[in-house]
Amino acid sequence: MSQKTILVFGGSVLQQSLIENCRGAGLFTVVIDPDPNADAKHIADAFEVVQGDDLEGTCNIVEKYNVKGIITASTDKPLVMMAEIAQKYSFPFISVETAKQCTDKAKMKEVFYANDIPCAKGFAIKSCPDNTDFPVVVKPRDNSGSRGVKLCYNKSELATAISKAIQFSKMSTVMVEEFLEGKEYSVEALHFNEQTHVLQITEKHTGSLPYFVEAAHIQPSGLADKVEHEIISLVESLAKAFQFNHCASHTELKISGEELKIIETSPRLGGDFISSRLVPLSTGINMESALIEIAMGGIPDLIRKLDKSSGIFYFDANSKPEVSVLPNDGSVDTLYCIEANSEIQEKMVQSSLDRYGYIILNSDTRNSLFDLKKKIFRNFTN
Repeated sequence: MSQKTILVFGGSVLQQSLIENCRGAGLFTVVIDPDPNADAKHIADAFEVVQGDDLEGTCNIVEKYNVKGIITASTDKPLVMMAEIAQKYSFPFISVETAKQCTDKAKMKEVFYANDIPCAKGFAIKSCPDNTDFPVVVKPRDNSGSRGVKLCYNKSELATAISKAIQFSKMSTVMVEEFLEGKEYSVEALHFNEQTHVLQITEKHTGSLPYFVEAAHIQPSGLADKVEHEIISLVESLAKAFQFNHCASHTELKISGEELKIIETSPRLGGDFISSRLVPLSTGINMESALIEIAMGGIPDLIRKLDKSSGIFYFDANSKPEVSVLPNDGSVDTLYCIEANSEIQEKMVQSSLDRYGYIILNSDTRNSLFDLKKKIFRNFTN
């Protein structure tokens, strides 16, 4: 039997693990990216430079390599294009309508409201409304990675934030939402055969307000079983509302008291190495390999093999890893740090792109994970 071909959208470091898993599955792996110097181009079986809005060019790649499935990770940008490709060639993927709803936060909000899904109240605007209940959160309608997202306490801050958020968007309006108090979590799930399978719930720590940049992700969530069951039920309802199928999903929510409210959802694998490293380390399930199986029309193995704890902790200007105390027992999965300089230290972290290092750890329990982090870092505040 000839080798089947899969097309990966994106060749950045965020897709590198996915590309490696595609090749590990025995698939001829074609990667497309607008950047001719994409980080992961050298590990692909074939690499092609294709602009993100070039539907015809992408179709040419599909036909050139006889592609049988499509996939991406950690990015929303290609989802509409991918859905159009899937519709044309009958690949397993979400519908075009679902892709459009999930890449436009205003349309996403409409789906929440229409299906009685509890969420942060919000609306799209071009300029400051006359009557606003502060504080509010401003965000681009069509971007991710915390770019252009800011908490505003007054009309002056709101006007400035709107202007900046539009710079990160292709749309003429931005979203303004109520600010939700409470702890934040994300839900990592897979969807196939019209069923939702929640693999893990992740506790999220964010940096200093007024920005919302993730400083750490920890698995499992540490929540009571009753609350986790409520979250799973909510994500199942959300998946039906958006008609998630043949996809992964990454859903963000907040818990205030006993109230759950959805912030956003996306039919893709979570970024920040949540899906690629944290889920496998805490559950033993390779979430990327499972999605590859779905993308190629198969049924993945979702049997949980581990019950451990994992976490990624990002560095800020004051947090420094104590390399001399790094254990060599496998508890340190990854360490990546750009050498700090005065320019980085003076820069406030406003988006995910401003972070300059991280460490991924795993341990038997949440408590031992936090103990390990304390041993490795000095002045670590995340």
